[in-house]
Amino acid sequence: MNRLDLLEAVRTAIGQGWYDTGWQIVDAMWPLFLRLRHYGLWIEAHELGLAAAERAGDRAAERQILNSGAIGFTSAHRIDDAIDWYHRSLIAAREAGDVRDEGQALHGLGTCHREAGRTGQAISYLSQAITAWEGCGYHRGAALSRIIVGEIALESGAIDRALGCFSQAHTVLTEVRDPYDAARALAFLGYAHTLTAPPPERTADAGADTYERGTGELREALAVFESSGATHWRARTLELLGRSAQHHGDRDAAREFYERARAAHLPHSPDEAERLAGRLGELGG
Repeated sequence: MNRLDLLEAVRTAIGQGWYDTGWQIVDAMWPLFLRLRHYGLWIEAHELGLAAAERAGDRAAERQILNSGAIGFTSAHRIDDAIDWYHRSLIAAREAGDVRDEGQALHGLGTCHREAGRTGQAISYLSQAITAWEGCGYHRGAALSRIIVGEIALESGAIDRALGCFSQAHTVLTEVRDPYDAARALAFLGYAHTLTAPPPERTADAGADTYERGTGELREALAVFESSGATHWRARTLELLGRSAQHHGDRDAAREFYERARAAHLPHSPDEAERLAGRLGELGG
């Protein structure tokens, strides 16, 4: 069965009045969305799934579909739509008294505002998500929010804060046996470590150990994504390796990593592939 057949199965279920079956098919497609990153499919399926959950009168299913659908909108850079879905989920979670779902909606709103460049609002929502999730004992969720907080810190040059966020997230995600997200935290941790090592032309061999540690962590994360077939994060980690190499003056290595990242993005994320082509152009000959 191909992905279009799955969409037709959802439509058929809704048409027959099998609303629970309809949203459950969409929910079961989650690994497919993550693997393929086919955002049109992701969004269309969730619009159908949300309608099915609403008609089934299953409020928990509505929140679940709203949250996973909003991730698709965010990935497709339809930020306003994502914020709308997360707000609807947040209201529903608070009405139901479901703190874990509330944390998910807050986390999603934080990622949206970060994507839109509103870092102050992003930090506020992410901090609320961490508080909510730690309060209900969902430490994995809090770790996921800390990864985003760490990314924001890294982008603002607060490397020490970023290192703390990534290290804490990696520890927790390893403890709860989430190898995929632990590898995401490790990739950022490795990249942050490479940035703390001064470029070699300034300090001879000083910082070499830190740089090697960072690239080792990046390669360890890359191996996880390669073995699991996580193409999107394989590409992102290759780009981080390229940025690390460029930061340390190794233009040839940077070019190789950017080329590999671009090739990985090309089938499913042409916009990302084009962005990386721009980075390659900046490197020059």
